[in-house]
Amino acid sequence: MNRFSMRSALLEFPSLSAFVTAESFAQWSDDPAVNNPICTASGDQTSPKVGSVGAEGAILAWWDGRSATGSFDLFAQRIDSSGKVKWMTNGSQVCSVEAQKHNPTITGDGAGGAIIAWDDEGRGYSDIYAQRINGAGVIQWPASGVPVCTSGQVREPV
Repeated sequence: MNRFSMRSALLEFPSLSAFVTAESFAQWSDDPAVNNPICTASGDQTSPKVGSVGAEGAILAWWDGRSATGSFDLFAQRIDSSGKVKWMTNGSQVCSVEAQKHNPTITGDGAGGAIIAWDDEGRGYSDIYAQRINGAGVIQWPASGVPVCTSGQVREPV
């Protein structure tokens, strides 16, 4: 099973290292062999992306294969600048529609939450959708997300 942690996200986004200093934040592990768990749910969790919410920490999003249907869903988790997980265990589901969701991107919303956008290929089209998630990890827009750019073209099989 493919698990990820904050440490793997830090390797992808070194700018987050400003949040990590062993002297200032007791939650961060001093042991390079011990990571801060973000999600330990069953199934694969892959392709983590991270977005800053300023001094309030970061929000991470990833593809998550814990669904009994075998599809990958989009989940997110907020951590504070001390490395503490702030939302429900194993993250909050960003979009509950069964679809192929790829390439999430995250930006802080200025209120402790974020807007997460992704490529969505599950509706027969290759479109871009987005979801706002508040500082408590609760989605704010429809469960399917909102369309940002819809092509209106049926995607041809590769």
